[in-house]
Amino acid sequence: MPRLPTQLHRRLLTVFGPFTISRWVYAPRDGQKIEVAPTDQRLQLPESKLSYLLQEWDQLLGIEHAFGKVRDTLASVLRLKQSVDTLERKNRQMAEPVLEFHESQPPVKRAEEAELLVVTEDNKGVPMVRPPAEKPVGAHRSKGEKANKKQMACLG
Repeated sequence: MPRLPTQLHRRLLTVFGPFTISRWVYAPRDGQKIEVAPTDQRLQLPESKLSYLLQEWDQLLGIEHAFGKVRDTLASVLRLKQSVDTLERKNRQMAEPVLEFHESQPPVKRAEEAELLVVTEDNKGVPMVRPPAEKPVGAHRSKGEKANKKQMACLG
């Protein structure tokens, strides 16, 4: 494979800002698909224009928030501009191998399965009904008496 006569530039967006790398590449002819870029391999650069760390931060924030909020948060913290479309596209690309991974897993052996016990609780503030002997709502409280008349109820 011939090396192209001039170095090509590659733009990489990192958490430190945009970065341009000049590197030699190998392709059949200028303008055709790059077959080998030794510098990219040596530096273990991602295929996309986003660094691995920025991709990870995008995904970690994307789990909890909408992509617009992720874009705004990283723009205010890192001063980076990313589009919502880029964040959504990268999210879809990172999810592609999941189905293949699940299908490659062997089926569960029933003989090796154990019982599974799931316990959960949902604590809700429940207004308590006071006996008629208690003070009516809105009466002045004595020292140490709580204003909130709700108590936690655990449902299982």
